[in-house]
Amino acid sequence: NWTSQEFQQYVEWLATTLDELVEGKSESELEDLKELFLKIAKYEYLFWEMAVKEEEWPV
Repeated sequence: NWTSQEFQQYVEWLATTLDELVEGKSESELEDLKELFLKIAKYEYLFWEMAVKEEEWPV
């Protein structure tokens, strides 16, 4: 459940873990990670959009 206390705790854990993992990274590395995240988010969106529309995965 997206609104449960457990899910909120999981999201907080993810945020803390990500902060720890990127600590000390250069601006260049952070920019690369940002671009990677945006690419992943785009494919995630496209996947679920395809599923909702009952389309074939075009990749």
